[in-house]
Amino acid sequence: MLGAHGRVAIYAAPRPDDPLWTFGSAVIGYDAASGEAVPRTPPLGLTHECWAALTADPRRYGFHATLKAPFRLRDRFGIGRLSEAVRLFSDGAQALAPFALDVRAIGEFLALVPTSAPGELHSFAASVVTSFDPFRAPLSAGERQRRLAAGLSEQQIGNLDQWGYPYVLDEFRFHMSLTGKICDETLRSELKDALAESFHYETGTVEFTLEALVLFVQHASDAPFLIHGRHKLNGHLV
Repeated sequence: MLGAHGRVAIYAAPRPDDPLWTFGSAVIGYDAASGEAVPRTPPLGLTHECWAALTADPRRYGFHATLKAPFRLRDRFGIGRLSEAVRLFSDGAQALAPFALDVRAIGEFLALVPTSAPGELHSFAASVVTSFDPFRAPLSAGERQRRLAAGLSEQQIGNLDQWGYPYVLDEFRFHMSLTGKICDETLRSELKDALAESFHYETGTVEFTLEALVLFVQHASDAPFLIHGRHKLNGHLV
């Protein structure tokens, strides 16, 4: 059962035995499958304190790509009801073809992004956003104001008000965050190269297959997200 400030999210994420999961969880310093911290030597000789600060934001959410961003459940729904809905949706959906990833900068943060994504990725993500929106409690005034403080476009504000998150539908971009904001442009570039080298060394030619919807839960506002359940998409690879 979720606490009063608990949230849920529907993500794409590798299996816990996948080298991609091992890499991503080690970079951010947290494994959302086990709920344990993951020790790793920081890149570029950075101190552990510095690296912990740079990865604090993705560590809170666990390694993932956002499909349905974190939200509070409406009062009439429990986590069991949502989990069953995710299972039913997944039973009728098709897994996507595998695609390669690489480390790139998105604004001021670093993430794994597709080098060439399946054409249906955007429409699949949109279907997840819209299908599960009835479970989402409306944004509070404070939540909305915090989002607006990021300086959103008119379209992003429209998405925020309709779907609870600015970066959906036409604004969606598949990514798996590895850091939070890195304001120093030189450091950001050097870290991108260092993480890219580690990524290819540690994962080889592994590709990501979006073959499941992964339900994450956050039991309290100051708690990290944990994997609640993994629901395999039953369609064949396209």
